[in-house]
Amino acid sequence: MRDREDTRLVVTDLDGTLLDAETYDLAPARHGLESLKARRIGLVLCSSKTRAEMEPFADELDLPGPAGIPLIVENGGAVVLRAGLL
Repeated sequence: MRDREDTRLVVTDLDGTLLDAETYDLAPARHGLESLKARRIGLVLCSSKTRAEMEPFADELDLPGPAGIPLIVENGGAVVLRAGLL
């Protein structure tokens, strides 16, 4: 198994994973998200949500695009680059 220092990318679901299942609040995950950013580890959001539903979360998290990290939407039905960044 590789060392944790080799980690370059984390892929996560939103509902009940990154977001609180009841409130959709990102606050409980903030410390972990800041740690990923400090270590320059990419974050890919993956969800059953549509692109339009996921864009606000990507904006709030300040995720890079379009040459950066995509969004995986609609249960993996599409992998898309951030809107308006092409």
